[in-house]
Amino acid sequence: MNPPTEIHNLVAYLLQGTLLALIGALLPRALRIRSPKVLLPYWQFLLVFCLVFPVLAPRTPLPAQADAVAGGPTAFPGGNAALVQEQVRPPVADWSAISWQALMLLLVTGWVVQGGSLAAGLRKLGLLRRNSRRFAALPPQIAQLSSLVGGNTEILISPDLSNPATYGWIRTWILLPEHFEKLESGVQVSILCHELIHVRRRDWLFAFGERLILALFWFHPAAWWLIRRIELAREQLVDRAVLAFSIDRRQYLRSLLSMVDHRAALVSASLFLARHHLKERVALLLEEIHMSRMRLVTFVVSVMAFLGTGALVAVLAFPLGSAVSEQSHPATGFPVPAPAVLPPPAPASAPGNASAAIAAPTPAASPMAPGLPAPKPVVSSGQAKVVPVAPKRAAEPTASPVGRSPVNGMVVDRDGVPVADAAVKIADPETKAILITGVTDERGSFSLTLSPRESVEVLVSHDGFKPAVISGVKLPDGVPVNVRVALQPAGGSATVTIHAGGQATATQTNRPTGGRAIPASVISRVDPGYPAAAMQQGIEAVVMVETRVDADGNVSELRIIKGHPMFDEAAMNAVRQWRFRPAQLNGQPRQGSVTVTFVFRI
Repeated sequence: MNPPTEIHNLVAYLLQGTLLALIGALLPRALRIRSPKVLLPYWQFLLVFCLVFPVLAPRTPLPAQADAVAGGPTAFPGGNAALVQEQVRPPVADWSAISWQALMLLLVTGWVVQGGSLAAGLRKLGLLRRNSRRFAALPPQIAQLSSLVGGNTEILISPDLSNPATYGWIRTWILLPEHFEKLESGVQVSILCHELIHVRRRDWLFAFGERLILALFWFHPAAWWLIRRIELAREQLVDRAVLAFSIDRRQYLRSLLSMVDHRAALVSASLFLARHHLKERVALLLEEIHMSRMRLVTFVVSVMAFLGTGALVAVLAFPLGSAVSEQSHPATGFPVPAPAVLPPPAPASAPGNASAAIAAPTPAASPMAPGLPAPKPVVSSGQAKVVPVAPKRAAEPTASPVGRSPVNGMVVDRDGVPVADAAVKIADPETKAILITGVTDERGSFSLTLSPRESVEVLVSHDGFKPAVISGVKLPDGVPVNVRVALQPAGGSATVTIHAGGQATATQTNRPTGGRAIPASVISRVDPGYPAAAMQQGIEAVVMVETRVDADGNVSELRIIKGHPMFDEAAMNAVRQWRFRPAQLNGQPRQGSVTVTFVFRI
């Protein structure tokens, strides 16, 4: 027995929407779309598409619910009768016990619970606002931001709130937790700037509308997932807007992390921080997102193509059904033709009478029946047009250069000592193609001759030194050009992988045992611990520290090349305790550098 139409349609509706959401979720990942300015309207469109399209899609007639067809004689006009054989189907589950009334009761119960939760959140917001006090110590930078936002916005301190929240439309309120007053001024400015941008964008209206959608479609898993994507994209877009107000990136990251240990209240407002969004927001803040117009057009075309194909597949795989009319076949749903009326049997011919001639119906003539004109073959009336093509003109020979231009040079180290056997290459500055190569002699000199050019690049490299590039060297016809290249010793490098369990592994580049320039290397190290807050959030990072090492092997200066606010301090504190073998140049200890890379992995 088939399930009732209502249950079949509800299941098909959920499957169609979930399939479309899955296809839509794969597109930004496949095309590497990270810009929240693009993702926010895309997730909003996908949410509406997944909820509305299955309702508007065409429906397929469902099989009728019949268990057996009773046998018996069926009378036809004219007195004839035909016997219909009884068809008995095996017993199946009794779906009729699950009625439409029971399904409606389940849906209404969910609507009441979700609507009650939304109403309770609004009521709690009112109570929090009434029990709050005005924030008196307003930073001076916020007054300027408030004038840019406009409107009637009131900033309050609530003792019962643990995370900043914003709500309201015509009149808006920003509710701040009590511990907000103890934060440093820079963190306060970052948080308030975030909330004021929410006010300017009227984000509370959109967030409240999304909560209403969740209350209505509480049974739809795609709706829950897509709204979480919308909330994340909205917060990431506001994060970008905060940085546009000249808020320091690291200061803003610290303001996010200052709210990690505080739980969000169950209120119907735009919260400053949702814990499940923290990792993705921090990761995007550490990146620079650029999206060209061509990439945007490619994304839009891909969305139209793949969602259109996915919609067709969803309709064919999980069709919504319609009830079958009484004149429809119970198995196919197509109309059943009326039974043919049989003529009464011809009376038996009497002896001696001529037998009755039965005239057979004349079949309809087919298109290829004899006597009909044969179809005329289709003859194309167009004729090929031959267009003569002029032969390509031969390329004019390039005039050979009148003379040759010599490039003479000397390569020395930082002490001014000539460097022998250094590799010298001269390349085209536009195509980077190598034009000629050579090496320096024992006096560090080289001489290369090539055709006159507007300009070239001179590239010099040698083991133990950093490669040097001299651009914009002009080569006039027949005029010698002299260059002098001073090579700087290369720095050392070390990589340490820190695991959350406390285990650490280290690798460093091999230190040459001889040569003109020997980089500094690590003698002893202290491994940093994995920050507890980052471990709790499951955050991984790579921190690169440029370390200046003096001639005694001590750390003289540290600089973060690539970092993460949750890991920078632990990495720098560890490197300060390291001991190094100093760099050497011409057999003498010198100041050098070592790039230390910490890889933090869960």
